[in-house]
Amino acid sequence: MAARKNAGVLALFDVDGTLTAPRKVVTPEMLQFMKQLREHVTVGVVGGSDLVKISEQLGKSVTTDYDYCFSENGLVAHKNGELIGTQVSP
Repeated sequence: MAARKNAGVLALFDVDGTLTAPRKVVTPEMLQFMKQLREHVTVGVVGGSDLVKISEQLGKSVTTDYDYCFSENGLVAHKNGELIGTQVSP
C-alpha cells in the first residue's frame, strides 16, 4: 500500500449500527468508502461480537481489509492480519 496522506490519523468505526445495520451485512457502497478512506488514513473496526460474526458482516478478510480489527469489545486485537493481543474479561 502506498504512503497515506494522513499517516498519523486513525479512524475507528463501530460495526453494528455504524458500518452496517444491526446484525446485517455491509453494503457495497460502504465497503468502497472504507477502501477509499484507507488510502488516506489508518482505518480500524470495532465490534462487540466475536471475529466470526464480524467476518460475516464485513467479509472473511476483515483482519486484512482494515489496519486494525478489534472484536469482542476490544478484547481481541488484530493489526494488518496478525493477532496482536487478547485479554480475558473478568
